[in-house]
Amino acid sequence: MISSIIAKSGIPDIQEIKKIGRGKIFIEAKSAAAANRLVDNPAFPKHNLKAFIPAFRVLREGVIQDVPTELELDYIRRHIESPCSKILDIYRLNRRITTNGKSEYVPSKTLRIKFAGQVLPRDVFLFKTKHEVRPFIPKPRICFTCYTVGHIAKVCKGPPRCLYCGNNGHVDEDPCPLRGTEVDIVCINCKGSHLASDHLQRMSNHLQKMSDISKQDHIIIDGKYFHR
Repeated sequence: MISSIIAKSGIPDIQEIKKIGRGKIFIEAKSAAAANRLVDNPAFPKHNLKAFIPAFRVLREGVIQDVPTELELDYIRRHIESPCSKILDIYRLNRRITTNGKSEYVPSKTLRIKFAGQVLPRDVFLFKTKHEVRPFIPKPRICFTCYTVGHIAKVCKGPPRCLYCGNNGHVDEDPCPLRGTEVDIVCINCKGSHLASDHLQRMSNHLQKMSDISKQDHIIIDGKYFHR
């Protein structure tokens, strides 16, 4: 339905239209300039539609380490250099520490950097010192209502699912017969014989391997894997 509206609107420079989800389509334009013009086309708001270019199509995020916490970000921005890619912004990541059973987040020595373009640079220079840039991989998210990866319970549109058997939630909160056993447990995400919550660690390990491959071969990893 949405694709037919766009096709009939006569918007130029469209290569292909694909459906990618409920109420969402992917439009491939013939050039970057055409994509920018497409976003501002008045045909979209006329039909209560919104067009945008996904962030992973126009930028990449990486991290550098061993940057002293006493250095202010504004000071770092003035002295950091990237010969190949323009730096859009810099953030300092936090780390969690636990003292006497209480956890808190404190600044770490790791910086997250946004770069313009689709290729992550191998290095940047801070005070003329080279720092290796590694892909930024956020912690995967999981919904504790339907137990699928990629969103959180606050925005979940699916029915409640059982963590242990993968079926819809049990009536009157009856305990699942598989709870407390290692037998026949089914992961909702990959159908493996483990809890869906264990999928986070498995996914983190998978993304780390992808990160290492992308860094070695200097290839681009599709941004759909990097939810935040």
